[in-house]
Amino acid sequence: MTDNLASAEPRNSVGTLERQHAETRSDRPTVFASILLGGARTGALIHELRRINELANRGYQCHIFWAFERSYDVKIDPRIKQHWLFHCGRFAGPLHYFGNVIGRTIENRSGKLMSYVGRARAQEMVRRYAPGLVRYELNRTVAGISRGLSHDKPLINEFTRKLQRAGVTHVLPMLGILAPFAKAARDNGADIKYSVTLQGYELYVNLGDDAYRQAALNCIRDAILSSDYAPVTLTRWYAERIEREVGIPAEDFSLIHPGVHAEGPMAVDKARQLVQAELSIKVDTPIITYLGRQDSEKGIDLLLYAARLLQKRGHKFQVVVCGPETFGSYRKTCEDIAGHLEIPILFTGFVSSEVRQAVMQCSRCVVYPSIHGEPFGMVPVEAMAVGTPAVVPDDGGVAELVHRGSLRGGLNFRCWDSGDLAAQLERLLTDETLHSELAGNAREVASHYSISKEVDLTLEHLGLVTQTSTIRSELQPQVSA
Repeated sequence: MTDNLASAEPRNSVGTLERQHAETRSDRPTVFASILLGGARTGALIHELRRINELANRGYQCHIFWAFERSYDVKIDPRIKQHWLFHCGRFAGPLHYFGNVIGRTIENRSGKLMSYVGRARAQEMVRRYAPGLVRYELNRTVAGISRGLSHDKPLINEFTRKLQRAGVTHVLPMLGILAPFAKAARDNGADIKYSVTLQGYELYVNLGDDAYRQAALNCIRDAILSSDYAPVTLTRWYAERIEREVGIPAEDFSLIHPGVHAEGPMAVDKARQLVQAELSIKVDTPIITYLGRQDSEKGIDLLLYAARLLQKRGHKFQVVVCGPETFGSYRKTCEDIAGHLEIPILFTGFVSSEVRQAVMQCSRCVVYPSIHGEPFGMVPVEAMAVGTPAVVPDDGGVAELVHRGSLRGGLNFRCWDSGDLAAQLERLLTDETLHSELAGNAREVASHYSISKEVDLTLEHLGLVTQTSTIRSELQPQVSA
């Protein structure tokens, strides 16, 4: 299977779609709408926000339809118009009985209150007093969508009207489980096309029993088969996983990598000052950093065991773990494990983008020890973009990210193996030649995953631009080192 995943029958190729668009194109402008699952700062949400911000920056009219919860503390281009699709209680909890208008008003006010008191503080309160709330609400939402949307005509009618009033032509759902809303609106008369991107479906389809899982997978598969374009995925490995679990052939997928900002590193002195001021740690001792959600599938405990092994070997270092928690009490478990292992680790919650970049830049390496077959992983790419080597497992789509042709911007370790993770970290702590080589290559490896390239490929996929040799060259197969 190559990076340029071919489209198979009964789907049309991109070239055929381009010709069809050229034949039927009218004066109607292209208008995009993203359906986003708000709330937790997941990689999928950040990915989608970056893409729609770039589309708006290129002059396209863009809309966001928020599902579940609106995210008030993320940067969104002011030219993008924002709407509600449904609130978090639509399919779960008492807000369902108030209807969409009253329910979303309550959710809107609670969201603004959360923004006012601070998301980090609000998330800490939820984590402490209602650790299973998000999991329950997401479970009920996925189950409700899987049962079908025909029973919720008021919601679909309202969504259809909003799409029509906005003149939306293309809908880009953030998750496969949100694609049925685009399908329902199109079937309800909205003059739209939609494309399905699969990223992270394994997280929400595994929140229930086997019947729940199968219903969710069937729902996603039906939405893909009814879509207007070949489905999209993030890496070759993930397409093969989808074939096994969802039943859509891997060769049917188009491959479009998520994009990250290519701003480069900040001034060294500024980065050091930020890390010392915001995290109260010294930067003269090597820092090993984890950044991202502190949830069980992220494998942070593997890093803790590896750190204990390194400590017993006499190495001097610091471990920093930054990021919010979404699905329960895993952070508390990791804090307890660190205590039992008697290793000094700084655990902190959400940090600003500026502090995030600074700690990446000041780190000896950034570790991403995911255990669930991560489809991508923007954190390793972001680390390499500022010249910091990344350490990632050899399983999942994330394994591909530290290689670009013969260049390496990081290292792989055997997935689920804390001993091998310790060995790779030890190499980076002790081998200056290796560390310099990886750090020197890191920015070039990361440059492949730019937002501009992602949007170019998205527009090509939708048949909205002419295929160019520049774009096509980015899809040629690469040989991993």
